[in-house]
Amino acid sequence: MLRLFKGGGVFKFEKNHLTMSELENESTEWLIDGLLVEQTVNMFFAPPKHGKTWFLLGVAKELARRGVKKIFYFDRDNPKRQIKDRGVGALISDFKNIVYLTRSHMGNAKEFIESVEREAKEESYRGCVFIFDSTRDFVADASIDTQAKIFMETMKNIREAGGTVILAHHATKNGKVMHGSAEFMNGCDNIFELRQKERRDDNLDFTLKVFIDRDPIEGGEYSVELSSLNLTLLGGDEANGGLFGEDRERV
Repeated sequence: MLRLFKGGGVFKFEKNHLTMSELENESTEWLIDGLLVEQTVNMFFAPPKHGKTWFLLGVAKELARRGVKKIFYFDRDNPKRQIKDRGVGALISDFKNIVYLTRSHMGNAKEFIESVEREAKEESYRGCVFIFDSTRDFVADASIDTQAKIFMETMKNIREAGGTVILAHHATKNGKVMHGSAEFMNGCDNIFELRQKERRDDNLDFTLKVFIDRDPIEGGEYSVELSSLNLTLLGGDEANGGLFGEDRERV
């Protein structure tokens, strides 16, 4: 039998609660169909030397071409010489909505992450995408649960402020499991396993397999043209020509 309690009034903690008006304008908005949903925490993991940076540079360019407000690429993994060789100079010259920071621009990783989190206020990051390359370079010890959890809580706070987060993450050398704490996996909305398929002249091909999905993301095969960083969906239907960007309606 249900007991009805009288009195008690309103508790202080319940005064600020979810209302229907907050949910009315919420919807699933795709930044890239089947691949990236706005206001989510996403991870692409692969073994070392499987082209994670090449792939995410292609994603960054595609987002820029689609008119995303700002794409912040936080790169603590690659030296400036390699960044130059990958054509990032032309990328940031052609697209002013891409902001690229290297290890020297960020300084101490912990302090930098804290500074990003301090700016994460209500809707402050709406329309912004944050790419972290890679997670192990932002967490002192990726195998320690408490450190990984703190980092992932920050990623969720960025999401709560309207931002979209993309994490490059390492698998173990044999590629069978993700490297480090399970807190990285637990804190994500959507996760892809990324594998470099082959290199065809100026193109690097990848296979994406859905690992965890809270949204209806899809696996598939993609290619990045190394000289231009153009991202292509391989085997796309005739309607979109398999190409992101010029032959598709931009978000």
